[in-house]
Amino acid sequence: MKEFIKERCDRMVKDKKMIHKATFFEFDIMEVVASLVLSGAGKDVDIERFKNCRKILKRNVGFCSCIRGIGETLTVCKMALAEDPEQYVKDLKTVFDKAMKKRLINGEYMVLAAANVCDNGRAADVDVLVKKFKEIEDRMEKEHPILTGSEDWSLSMLLAMTEKSVDTIINEMEEAYDYMRAMKFNSTRNGLQNLTQVLVLMGGDMKSKCDKVISFVEKLKEKGARYGKDFEVAALGTLIDIDENEDALVTEIIETADYLKACKGFGSWHIDKKTRLMLAAMIVAESYEKNHLTSVFTPRIETGAITSTTAVTIATTIMMMMIVCCCYMASSN
Repeated sequence: MKEFIKERCDRMVKDKKMIHKATFFEFDIMEVVASLVLSGAGKDVDIERFKNCRKILKRNVGFCSCIRGIGETLTVCKMALAEDPEQYVKDLKTVFDKAMKKRLINGEYMVLAAANVCDNGRAADVDVLVKKFKEIEDRMEKEHPILTGSEDWSLSMLLAMTEKSVDTIINEMEEAYDYMRAMKFNSTRNGLQNLTQVLVLMGGDMKSKCDKVISFVEKLKEKGARYGKDFEVAALGTLIDIDENEDALVTEIIETADYLKACKGFGSWHIDKKTRLMLAAMIVAESYEKNHLTSVFTPRIETGAITSTTAVTIATTIMMMMIVCCCYMASSN
């Protein structure tokens, strides 16, 4: 396990412990996501600032708003990282309201989408981005009416922030989807659609990117690490441009997952094996990107002070999608 990855893990474990002190009755997995963002930004947790940001949030956003819902701790965390926490939450509310217009349900997914806009310093472009986002959503629904839903919103908003046209985005997604299906890639169809969204965000030839994801899954399986088939597969898209031997990279992922398992707050009592392996993959991707060990990858989205790297932006989005989905499923049972 490379030292810079170990240091990344240690910082995240430390930040989770501090977040735990600043919150009450929060899900362990939510604290993990918040610590992912904080450690990615490379800033220490200021408990008093964290608590003050929660007060600011409550002052600006009503209790029944989705912004005060499942992801409240993450929102507070991002406010604490922002130069002006009050302006951050005001921008978040503005973007959310405009993107959510004429929609009545599943607003938690739109909170993620709005946060991605604010985190990357694009709140001033909200009207243009929402228009492009809706065009992407409409085209996705036309191609896959049963698959496409609110769980796609957050990644679709990232796609809207790229320089690519809507036609190019949809064509690349369809190319990836059809190829992976032809290769009998073992994932749920929803997971595969999310993966195609991530792959479009990354640079390079689409077929090569797909082949690399398939290779990662096969090599993980060969080493006894069975990777998840749903939201988890999208995380593998963050690995495709790392300038490292694939076998060595897979070993790093497994070693990172094993290291996290032994850390307080990251063991089997807190997150399951599949989620921990997914988290390890994203930590490795973010660590390599931060240490400039990617090859020809040019970020397709701007990265600001909140998220620090493209990998963290995508990683946080995927983990929050998973949490929101699980909460919806639990409430419907």
